[in-house]
Amino acid sequence: MANDVQEVTGTDAAIAARLCNFVTGQAALLPAHKSWLDSKARSVLDSLQNPWVDLFGYASHLGSPAFNKQLSLQRLQAVKAHIATFSSKAQFIQEVGEGEEKSGPDEQDNSGYYRAVDVFIYGSKPAPRRVRIPIPKRAAGSINFEIRFIGGGSGGKNVLQVDAMFFQIVDKKQMVTAFYFFGGKGLAVPTLTPGSVAGMGRFVPFNTRNATFLPAFSGPATLAQPPQVTVGPKSINSMVVLSMSGPHLLGNSTIPKDLKIPTGSGVGVSIASATEGRLQMVKGPLPFTGP
Repeated sequence: MANDVQEVTGTDAAIAARLCNFVTGQAALLPAHKSWLDSKARSVLDSLQNPWVDLFGYASHLGSPAFNKQLSLQRLQAVKAHIATFSSKAQFIQEVGEGEEKSGPDEQDNSGYYRAVDVFIYGSKPAPRRVRIPIPKRAAGSINFEIRFIGGGSGGKNVLQVDAMFFQIVDKKQMVTAFYFFGGKGLAVPTLTPGSVAGMGRFVPFNTRNATFLPAFSGPATLAQPPQVTVGPKSINSMVVLSMSGPHLLGNSTIPKDLKIPTGSGVGVSIASATEGRLQMVKGPLPFTGP
């Protein structure tokens, strides 16, 4: 795994480093990033008359290219904003968000080396080229996860149904979590109730065949509801069955493939339904400290 800060040598820069291991999907600086900027970078900037700073942001392949392009820009802007808190004379000349374009050929690789910002500080003008530090081994990822139903409901008319539900998934190895929204449309066996709602359920464990990361679960998904009755905290067979098939999960299905996820308190009657839609990460990854 890449170190949080990897200093770069062999350039004309007065000092240079790659700030690695930004949290997946986030742009906040790590404590090690701030420490290096506040000590080594600040010392060099203070010693230069007209410091010239170049920033290059990166993201891994997880997520869409457009999202990763914006994320890489947000990461370098976080570095720029931190430098600006202690240096008023630094000139930011190059600010390039590379997105995922320089993150290697493996679209499953979420290595911390690719979740990074390069910082080059010069006395007057930048060197004509930048020297790359060696790419570390791919991050291991995880195969151990758990998921729970957070809340949501179903509604429709006749045999048509619309689902809008929230889920939480926890990476049990990294102890990080993310929240997802499922929106889908499909068919249902008509009942006397026009819809149903349910609250938070308990966590259920699942695995993936190969190591993966939380953003990989975003993508196409199907959701089924077996025959069930829910009245307040009392329920009979109250659950949803979720099957994920995001683009980063191809060839890496969950075990079991169909996740039977219990729901909590609510109200409604369902004879049977099935919808197709998309599971989309809406928050995270975040540190997970327990339910």
